[in-house]
Amino acid sequence: MTTLPMDAYPLNLKPSFCKIIMSDDYNIRLRFPPLWFTVYGRDLPDQCKIEMPNGLSWMVGITKTSMETYFDEN
Repeated sequence: MTTLPMDAYPLNLKPSFCKIIMSDDYNIRLRFPPLWFTVYGRDLPDQCKIEMPNGLSWMVGITKTSMETYFDEN
C-alpha cells in the first residue's frame, strides 16, 4: 500500500480519527487505531497537534513501539 506524506494532503482531507474517552482515568494511553496507523502512520512526526471539536488544541508527543503507537506528554 502506498501512502502520501502528510504535507501532500489538502488541509480539509488530512488523515484524522476520533476517540471518545469515557473514563476519568487520564493516565491511560491514547493509542492510534492500528488500521489508521498502518495506512497513514509511516511518516508521523515526533509531535502533533490534537484539536478538539470546540477549537481547543495542544501539542503532544507521539511514541512508537513495536506493539503500539500512542500520544504522550510533550
